[in-house]
Amino acid sequence: MINGNTVTVFFVSIAVMNRRLYIFMAWMIFALYGALLTKNILFKHGNYRYYKSYFNSDYKNYDAKNGWKKANTKPFHTINMYYRNGRINSENAKYNLLGNLIGFVPFGILFPLLFRRMRHLLLTTLAGFGLSLLYEYIQVKTGLGYFDVDDLLLNTAGALAGYILFWLLMKAWKFTRKEYKDMPAQ
Repeated sequence: MINGNTVTVFFVSIAVMNRRLYIFMAWMIFALYGALLTKNILFKHGNYRYYKSYFNSDYKNYDAKNGWKKANTKPFHTINMYYRNGRINSENAKYNLLGNLIGFVPFGILFPLLFRRMRHLLLTTLAGFGLSLLYEYIQVKTGLGYFDVDDLLLNTAGALAGYILFWLLMKAWKFTRKEYKDMPAQ
């Protein structure tokens, strides 16, 4: 015999399963995002053979001190170079600047979604900065790219924009749920 408690338990168990599925899917999206971000930041120059050759030959002669000599540590230097000096074509500038900004927006959304204790503007922004700093450091240490403080700034701004988007979506979702809950039964 089915009673009210059985129905309630059934729907609660479905809600728990859905929540677990959503969390699992969010983790899978976060892992895929991390892989794509790493590919686009560290492994953007070629395919597997290129990097195998690089690490078997060129990397052995690489000195991180030379990487630091080529680093841009002056804020807005690269950004100003793109827009004022015209030394780099506009397609490259758009790709670099927008790529650095947009590339970290998903981080700003997924990070607070998965780590509830980090649902704070400052914490998510600092985490985005930390991840960006890690990528920049790996580029210098491995020779897979150059350290650029402007990348740090743009990546951090992207994480900040992502968090703001996350916050707005959460507010809209809570408002919608409240409106739905308060609707009169028909």
